[in-house]
Amino acid sequence: MLVKIKVHAIGVNRADILQLQGKYPSPDGNAVPGLEISGIRMDTNQKVCALLTSGGYSEMVEVDERQTFLVDHNIDFVQAAAIPEAIVTTWLNLYQIGGLKPSTSVLIHGGASGIGSFMVQFALCDGKIVYTTAKAVAKLDYLKNYGNCIRSTFDEFKTRIASAEKVDLLIDILGGRYFEDNLSILNEHGRLILFAVMDGKLSTVNAARILMKNLTITGSTLRNKTPDEKASLLDQAVKNLLPYINQGKVTPLISKVFSLKDYKEAHQFIQSGRSIGKVILKT
Repeated sequence: MLVKIKVHAIGVNRADILQLQGKYPSPDGNAVPGLEISGIRMDTNQKVCALLTSGGYSEMVEVDERQTFLVDHNIDFVQAAAIPEAIVTTWLNLYQIGGLKPSTSVLIHGGASGIGSFMVQFALCDGKIVYTTAKAVAKLDYLKNYGNCIRSTFDEFKTRIASAEKVDLLIDILGGRYFEDNLSILNEHGRLILFAVMDGKLSTVNAARILMKNLTITGSTLRNKTPDEKASLLDQAVKNLLPYINQGKVTPLISKVFSLKDYKEAHQFIQSGRSIGKVILKT
């Protein structure tokens, strides 16, 4: 069943920027970007979030009911708009594909991003040591109160992290020239999950390392999954992860809020590399 939602806030993703540049068209052919929103469901007057394929940069959206979920009254619309993509991507990569367990050591690249900051917080909730990187360590200052988080820059991660220990699970948004280094710091039978290629699509890889260490490399995208797949993932993420957010154990990290009409400025802010956490648009 399709439901109508009056949009109050929109989470901005790099996919939105790429779509408007003509580099990442929406699978449904919609020219309007926007993958996640929060607002009021028109038929029930409830505060909800929604995971979209496109079209979020609007004042009203229509979406499969299965891709919506209720929002706790303590979470405002701005914070709520930062949840859908991040919670589903976290569930898919850390838990469903990554098989995160208490004994798993994990490195999460891009810990200052909206999605990366969610992944780091959820992994830390399990009480494990988490390694994470950003372009500048200062962007990871929000983690200073977490004793089990080891922070580094992208370019330092190989020496600073590998000198400590290797990891079982690596969540990669970089690709490019970092891909081979990522493989080098995985334990035997380690897993690498790639869900973005911010450093470039092409990499030089020592295939023998993959073979000899019995590594598993998985590509992961959410946007092109079917409505049934998205509904299933969202249902699992809400059941297993949303309670952490409702209890305040995991908090959406909001970088800056723009008006919907100023979406170009929001995109420029993200592209400048200054954002820490999620950029939000308000209608």
